[in-house]
Amino acid sequence: VLNDSKSPQSDDVVQDQFTTIELALAEGNSDFALTLCSSIKEKLPLHPRVYELASDAYLNKKFFYEAECCLLQSLILGGKSLKHYFNLATFASIRKDFVLSIHYAELALGIDSSSKRAKNLLASLR
Repeated sequence: VLNDSKSPQSDDVVQDQFTTIELALAEGNSDFALTLCSSIKEKLPLHPRVYELASDAYLNKKFFYEAECCLLQSLILGGKSLKHYFNLATFASIRKDFVLSIHYAELALGIDSSSKRAKNLLASLR
């Protein structure tokens, strides 16, 4: 049985932790960001934002495999965005999986057809 009685305070705490992770990433402190992601993941294991931020931290550390895995987990949990698909297209391109990269770039453009970065990526892949 799920308990739907979340307190507003717990939502505020989680949001504060997300903000702290974003600040840590902006300052280049990926290890601290990953520590916070692990902490939040224990409370909210199905929250796509946890995995998106962990992906950003791994990307900063140039751990591309881990970054891609976290981003895919975020996507599975409902975190679909231009950023998700653009980064997945880039990861696939790094692995030289150009068919998959084109697929993700097209999905990115499906979310925002005006994205110059996604258009440029798709053009470079064709």
